[in-house]
Amino acid sequence: MAQAMDRIRRGSEAFMGMALLGLAGCGLIDQRTFDPQAGIKPVPPKPVLAPLPPGAPPLVTIDFTRGAPPYQEAVANALRMALARRSDAIFTVETLVPVTGSPEAQADEARAGAATARQVAEIIVGAGADPGQIELTVRADPARHTERVLVRVH
Repeated sequence: MAQAMDRIRRGSEAFMGMALLGLAGCGLIDQRTFDPQAGIKPVPPKPVLAPLPPGAPPLVTIDFTRGAPPYQEAVANALRMALARRSDAIFTVETLVPVTGSPEAQADEARAGAATARQVAEIIVGAGADPGQIELTVRADPARHTERVLVRVH
């Protein structure tokens, strides 16, 4: 009986040794077992700016592609005609500025666009509109390389 017990003990020791030898090449089971990217800090994708959607056709478009055009008289005339048709019209002065490299350069573009929008608003008031009829907006447009002002009537 002692021999049989000794054989069983040696057999189980051999089995355990083989089992441990087989497990030596295994790694621990953790999140990376099922997801190799687990534990790696995610890198957010760089946002892609889409071009602005087309809106209603503007009453006036001032394009600064070739420098500052003489737009004062043309804007005043167009606004007088619009006010003659509808004295309670709301005018939206939308200045589109290009998207530039650094945040500081973008802020400078936005400030310049706001100044241009205020100049156009002064022309609209000079044409007879009430200041409460004017809305000013400045937006960055990735499709633009120069400033553009759109005056819309609502």
